[in-house]
Amino acid sequence: MRGNGKLIPLKHIFLLVMSMTMGCAFTTDWIYNGIMNRPPSQWTMDECRMIIGRAMAHNARDRDASIRVFAIPFSPLVITALNREGVLKKHLSDEEYQQSIQQEARECLGMYVDWKTDSYIDAQGRIFKDALQMDSLLFLITFDSPAPANPYINVVTGNGPVTSHQGVLGNPLNWSVQDPPDMVELAQKIALENDKGQRMKPRYVWMRHSKVLLKSESVLAMFDLRHGSFHFLEGTKEIHLMVTGFEKDVVLNFELSGGQFQALATR
Repeated sequence: MRGNGKLIPLKHIFLLVMSMTMGCAFTTDWIYNGIMNRPPSQWTMDECRMIIGRAMAHNARDRDASIRVFAIPFSPLVITALNREGVLKKHLSDEEYQQSIQQEARECLGMYVDWKTDSYIDAQGRIFKDALQMDSLLFLITFDSPAPANPYINVVTGNGPVTSHQGVLGNPLNWSVQDPPDMVELAQKIALENDKGQRMKPRYVWMRHSKVLLKSESVLAMFDLRHGSFHFLEGTKEIHLMVTGFEKDVVLNFELSGGQFQALATR
């Protein structure tokens, strides 16, 4: 974790989970492109939610899925839309808005923002134009169980600080209504795959203190994309967020060209 070790995007989780479970905002390409042609300072609250909803991928329409999974990457576009909505909803000052985005750009992407142009800048001082410039990428992943809660399961939920667990791939879960998935074990099944078939495990997965998944739980998974001269996204047009260990693995696809990874309009 960069910075002081505090996961800044936690403050956005409630808003994002509500957007995920209630369904993403539908918008046509010409409306979306119209939003993208304007600087963030001109976005409305509805337009911010359209941007966030457009960035989300899920398997909710897959009737054969053992579990519903919703995911949103904290791309420059999503980070900006979340904080712009904070300005409109919570009346944040310009200073608070800029400080929040600056922290999240550093924590989630390894970047910073040049406020003279409203441009994201990578570690080499270049204006963000391509996903290959991101050093890391954070995903908010929400698991929504289709199974009813088992009254004989004792669930313990802590009110303390968020804890972390190192992500490691493991054996299949094979759970049922009487045996819901263990959240730590479920988090161990998360991976990111590129077009070359290479898989990467998260550097860490952050979760709350729920022991098992009975209804809906969210985790934050951080992936380090750059390792020296190697970049995980080199030659990749689409990344695949995977949750393995079910009869049918969950695969959520995110295009890298355009969409949520496109550059923002500047002043």
